[in-house]
Amino acid sequence: MKQVSGGAYNAGDFVSTEAICEASLGQKDGAGPASPPADGAVIIAGDRFGYGDRVAEAVEQLHKQGVRCIVARSFGRRFYREAINSGLALFTADLAGRAADGDEVAFDLRKGTIAIGGEQIQAERYPERLARVVEYGSLVTAVKKELGKD
Repeated sequence: MKQVSGGAYNAGDFVSTEAICEASLGQKDGAGPASPPADGAVIIAGDRFGYGDRVAEAVEQLHKQGVRCIVARSFGRRFYREAINSGLALFTADLAGRAADGDEVAFDLRKGTIAIGGEQIQAERYPERLARVVEYGSLVTAVKKELGKD
């Protein structure tokens, strides 16, 4: 899986692990319930996506919802590590306002590029080892493959 793509879902700033776990990610700006990300969604967020204590639970919830990738200006440090180790693709870039909900967004893990509506945006490139972890679906699977045990 060198590329990840899906429909955009704008989540805003400061999305906590608590909000993700309580399935309230769909509540935007306190305006009441909104639909959660669709299966295969690419979440576009602002600052500090995934801050808080319920990190493993939040990552599992995102996998259950079928989230393919998250791009944010910044991530909670523990969330970032847990998400990558579980094979969830994350990119650090500022895409706020560049895609409406449902717009097709594509990411190239190896090149670090993001494509939105014909526009190419350069994000931080994954180091080779992290790209393999995401491509194989988890840190455990990647290590097994490297050791020839899978």
